[in-house]
Amino acid sequence: GVDGAEELPSPEDIETNAPTDLVHKIESMFGSYRAKCFFSKNWSLREACLAKMTLMIPEICSAGSTGGADISEIIFSIIESSNSDKNVQVNLSGLILLDEALLQLETTSKAPISMTPQLSRILVDLFSKMADNSKKVADSAEISLLALAHSSTVDVSYVALLATKRVRSKEAKGGRTVRARLQFLENLSAEFGVDVAWKKIIDFAKVSKAFDHRDGSVRDAAKSLVMTLATIHGNDVFKSLEGDLAERQLRELQLGFQMAN
Repeated sequence: GVDGAEELPSPEDIETNAPTDLVHKIESMFGSYRAKCFFSKNWSLREACLAKMTLMIPEICSAGSTGGADISEIIFSIIESSNSDKNVQVNLSGLILLDEALLQLETTSKAPISMTPQLSRILVDLFSKMADNSKKVADSAEISLLALAHSSTVDVSYVALLATKRVRSKEAKGGRTVRARLQFLENLSAEFGVDVAWKKIIDFAKVSKAFDHRDGSVRDAAKSLVMTLATIHGNDVFKSLEGDLAERQLRELQLGFQMAN
């Protein structure tokens, strides 16, 4: 069971403006009581509901039946909704559900998963959360993205492709979003090595003006990323920066790389 569940209040009836399709999907998989909790105005009920769903997922996936509905579609709809919740605890509970769902769906032949626009939206939302003011939310989003990259559900190259999509100019100027992306791309590259194409990553750093960004932490993240990519892919990484970086900047990067290796 869920800790403290007996102390929770009873959920109110679901409001008429709740998305009817999602209400029916949740009722078909988890029952009407949990559907009420999921759509409750009380965040503790929403959080507890997601925790209970996480506990129920293994049995649901092994049974492989939700009255004709697609298991992954329902789960991803729930996660997409929880990702947009304004409460941090509900957000985090949704990401825990995502991790468990991926694990179970991968190992259940009755529930094959395919790349869908729905899952793409979840990925895009997680990338935006990496720049969240809450470190807990940002860190959890990155962990979930790395888990998705490892999953047979999503190819690592697709995660890298979304991570290198151009950041909106307003966000790029602030620095937080660009820094988060650069740090994620470095972690992704370190984890997957040659399976991650490096040229698009360098192009992203160039387009984002990361090497000359007014925020020093963005410049540092760009340098660290180059070092990691050069360790994996060699001198071609430095060659790709010729003409885009000042000679002094490039020399400093190469010298730093030689000293570190």
